[in-house]
Amino acid sequence: MKKKIILGILILFSLIFIGKRVYWFCDDYTNLVIIMSNYMIPCDSNMEERIPISIELYVDNDFFYKNDSLTGLYWLAKDRIMLGKHHLKVIIDSKYVITETFYVLPMKWIVIEYWGNNSIDDIGIRFESSPPVL
Repeated sequence: MKKKIILGILILFSLIFIGKRVYWFCDDYTNLVIIMSNYMIPCDSNMEERIPISIELYVDNDFFYKNDSLTGLYWLAKDRIMLGKHHLKVIIDSKYVITETFYVLPMKWIVIEYWGNNSIDDIGIRFESSPPVL
C-alpha cells in the first residue's frame, strides 16, 4: 500500500513539473504579473504613433498602478501576493470600469489589451496560468 501511495505522489509531481502548465516563481518571489498593451492607432497616421490612454489598476480594492499616457506594452509585477481569490478593477480613460475575480495558485499572468474604438468591448482581459504568448 505504501508503494502505491509513493508512486502516486511521484506521478503527481511529474505531471506538475513536466506538463505544459509548469509554474515557476521568479527570482524575486513575484507571483502576479500584469501585462498591459495599447493598440489604439489613429486611422490617418503612419501606423507608428499610438494614442495614449489613461489606465488605473486596483487589486483587492488597493491602488496598484496608474499611468495617464500608456502608449505601448508594459509589464508590472506584484511581489508576494497571497494565494487564493482576488479582485481586479481596471479603469480606462476614467469611463470604462471592468472588475474581474481571479485566483492566484501559485502564479498568475494577467493580460489587459485595449484596441481603442471607444467601446468597452474593445478591452480584453485574459488570465493565464503560464506565461502568455504575445
